Amino acid sequence: IALVAISLFWVLVRIDEDGGTGLKSWVGILNFVFLELYCFIIIGVRFNFSLASGAIIFISFECALFSDSMVIVQSFFYWSYHVITFFILAVGIGWWREFILRNDFATRETLKLAHASLANQNTVLEKEVERRTQEIIANQDAVILTLASIMETRDNETGNHVRRTQHYIWALAHKLRENPRYSAFLSDVQIEMLFKSAPLHDIGKVGIPDCILRKPGRLDQEEFETMKTHTTLGYKAIETAQIELGRTLDFLLCVQEIALNHHEKWDGS
Repeated sequence: IALVAISLFWVLVRIDEDGGTGLKSWVGILNFVFLELYCFIIIGVRFNFSLASGAIIFISFECALFSDSMVIVQSFFYWSYHVITFFILAVGIGWWREFILRNDFATRETLKLAHASLANQNTVLEKEVERRTQEIIANQDAVILTLASIMETRDNETGNHVRRTQHYIWALAHKLRENPRYSAFLSDVQIEMLFKSAPLHDIGKVGIPDCILRKPGRLDQEEFETMKTHTTLGYKAIETAQIELGRTLDFLLCVQEIALNHHEKWDGS
């Protein structure tokens, strides 16, 4: 654009020398203003380059004006005053434009970095949540295994019995899920909860006396009535635990339901 300006100003000087309307007129000023604005605004992405090019255009205009042998000193300063004014204005506009662009770019970069930082924090938080969740599940499983082991020490049959019960429940739940009546309830999460809760269905047996629990023969009527209380004993033990905890947990509610109702007959008794 600087080379275009030099060529244009040279042509306008020639027009002036031929008696036409060239550099020493508003035609020249308007061309100068257009070139400067084009330099600083339209193609002026970097202010230092725009300033250098704009200065060359300004100096070219002054040199072209000074080279005209017919121009008088008063006329030279008159036109120079106008081009200097427009040049300063163009420089100010160009600087302000780059200032705005730089601020906009800096803002976008800041937002980009903030977004990346938040994304990184979200990733860290997700990993931490996953770790804590796995830790809670592991603790829950450890409690179940511990309680199951305690029950096994009370009743030699209980250990194998709870394992069989777990797998029976798992198989039955998956088969029942094929029935539309139960498919919505028996999700993978619910079946997993049932599977893990199964070992605690006889947790109430820890409250049954050994003389009844380990009796090798058939229980009499009174002993049988005592044995049947292991369902309510288990239910109340889980209920007490939730009261002490101060909240209800889905897992404990499931254990509580199983402990109370796992001997329900087909007729509901």
